[in-house]
Amino acid sequence: MNRYSIYVYTDNIREARKNKGLTVEEIMDKMGFLSRASYYNLENGIVEPRISQMITLSQILGGPVKKFFNV
Repeated sequence: MNRYSIYVYTDNIREARKNKGLTVEEIMDKMGFLSRASYYNLENGIVEPRISQMITLSQILGGPVKKFFNV
């Protein structure tokens, strides 16, 4: 278990991203990440997400923040 995976619903994020037909690269571009690893770490609960990142990702994936993050 990754450090922040109790706060990040990794399976929900991954499933929603795939259902939207978005690649990791497309999401990282939309979120303004400069590296694939930055987004990967967020999606896998390795880093603590910022509130702004939670909101942006939820908007991109089309669901409420609580669907993707334990807030």
